[in-house]
Amino acid sequence: MGFLGYLLKSSTKEVHDSLIRMFAGERVFNTVNYTVANRLDAIRLTKRQLEALDFVRQGLGSKQISSAMCLSVGTVNNLVSNAVAALGAHSRTHAVAKAIGMGFLCINSNEA
Repeated sequence: MGFLGYLLKSSTKEVHDSLIRMFAGERVFNTVNYTVANRLDAIRLTKRQLEALDFVRQGLGSKQISSAMCLSVGTVNNLVSNAVAALGAHSRTHAVAKAIGMGFLCINSNEA
């Protein structure tokens, strides 16, 4: 999972053209923020890590997540810990907030 572009709010003249380019599959970045965009693009989360983080977002604990995902508690803890590390977060809650902010998770997903 990734993203196709990074635009500043102040780049209003470029937004229309940039959106068209992104919908065509091109990656678009403001040159000033290319370093930030590259750092975000380097973050890789697996489908299972995102699934576990989404359960954390819903307020479930490791035992509940393990039941929902049909995995051991240890595996769930590893998935969440690896996601926390990949996002550069300091806690599960911080990882969820960062994942939402980066567009990896939606704040209004269907709740379990």
